[in-house]
Amino acid sequence: MNLNILRKITHFSELNDEQLKKIYSFCSIKRFDKNDIIFFETEPYKGFYAVMTGHIKVFKVSPDGKEQIINIFEPFMTFAEVPMFNGIKSGSKNQEYPANASSMENDTEVLFIPANEYIEFLKSDIDLCMKMISVLALKNSHLNMMLGNITLKDVTTRLASFILKEIEKQDSKDGKIIIDISRYDLAAYLGTIQETLSRSLKRLQDRKILEVDGKLITVTNLSELKKISV
Repeated sequence: MNLNILRKITHFSELNDEQLKKIYSFCSIKRFDKNDIIFFETEPYKGFYAVMTGHIKVFKVSPDGKEQIINIFEPFMTFAEVPMFNGIKSGSKNQEYPANASSMENDTEVLFIPANEYIEFLKSDIDLCMKMISVLALKNSHLNMMLGNITLKDVTTRLASFILKEIEKQDSKDGKIIIDISRYDLAAYLGTIQETLSRSLKRLQDRKILEVDGKLITVTNLSELKKISV
């Protein structure tokens, strides 16, 4: 693998070539098709992952079968690091994955980083340890924000917030964004069901705030969308 590609992964962005070669020496590329399971909740923990191509969803399933997406990971984002640090804290090697993870597209590639080897590497580099802590803190902040949104905001408000974030993330200058995940996954990510999501989209369309054409959403009244998102 080209080391410049490996350096795009958040945790590895500041590493030199020798450090990157060391990490890659104990990592492996895994390939998945759409809806393939990467790991199940309560499966014995072996390590964490970095998305190279495609998207990964991490989710939990309620006793009645309802899926709640915890997060969606894009290329060069990492996931499933927390159990590795729980193991260090408790001194236990019998950690489990706390949620499920699956691929959202065909030809998805992830880099698997085994926990034992990576921990040994961390012990030799305090700067890398601090960077890992910073990334985990940001993820924790994101999860707390999501929990607050699901608890305190209705679906239309959550949807408006999501669209605004996508406008910023996609650097849209004309209010046009592509939602490249399914309606089912978007509903699960927002903590609702498809029918409720569809009603929220229609409500925003009826109010002339946005237009929907398949995966393309065009925001026609940005100021009103911002008011709804609060």
